[in-house]
Amino acid sequence: ICVMYFMQKIPTRIPRPFSQSSKKYDTDKAALLEDFIENFKGCVIVVSHDRYFLDRTVDRIFKFQDGLLHRFEGNYSYYLEKEEEKKENSESLIKKKPAYLLVSTQ
Repeated sequence: ICVMYFMQKIPTRIPRPFSQSSKKYDTDKAALLEDFIENFKGCVIVVSHDRYFLDRTVDRIFKFQDGLLHRFEGNYSYYLEKEEEKKENSESLIKKKPAYLLVSTQ
């Protein structure tokens, strides 16, 4: 529903920062697109490899991993920070020596 709503309300001439024909990234058009997304009252699904663009335009990130959907409330930098914390916590658990329970067989 959210995507359909967005597509119905979006102007037909939104700026496209990347030109397929010239393979060039237009920063002026990217700024216009950022402004459009920032002021849009609705849901926008953004797929981008530009981490700076994501930092400026998103406030929620969804990640598909191992058949699960993970949600992060924040921009791309926040997502990276949480992923790093998760990795560090996981590594510290692996480094801890396992506790063994000694059982008497008598």
